Amino acid sequence: MGAELASYALALGATWSLAYVVFERGHVRVDVVVMRLSPLWRSILDIVALASLAGVGFALSYGGLGVFETSLRLDAHSNTTLGMPLVLPQGAWLFGLCWFTLVAFVRTLQAATFLVRGDHSHIARIAGTPSADDEIEDVIHDTQGRMIGQE
Repeated sequence: MGAELASYALALGATWSLAYVVFERGHVRVDVVVMRLSPLWRSILDIVALASLAGVGFALSYGGLGVFETSLRLDAHSNTTLGMPLVLPQGAWLFGLCWFTLVAFVRTLQAATFLVRGDHSHIARIAGTPSADDEIEDVIHDTQGRMIGQE
């Protein structure tokens, strides 16, 4: 029973964290070439990266919907002593995939809007790879928050 719950928790944690990674600009990229490009080309590649994430999210969500619908139609339950209806963990898993897809799609639209306006710095703030200064600022902000919490 513990392994079953742990596997559900792993699936939920993985899918629900995907949207957070988009917000935090934590998706993996190779920046060796990108950093040498003009702001326009960097912005375009950042938008392509976000659109790619949204596309992958759509494909995963579509497949996950098929799995969820099949379990719902068959009234499938886990083959363990827990006997959990599979639509419960699969529904939460599917929600995480759909949320990730929505977040990536909205971020893509936001970045495209900034591209039309010519605002490359805003695109970098929502879609680009965090700079060392961004990471330092985050650490300072987190440290200040902890210090205030200790008082």
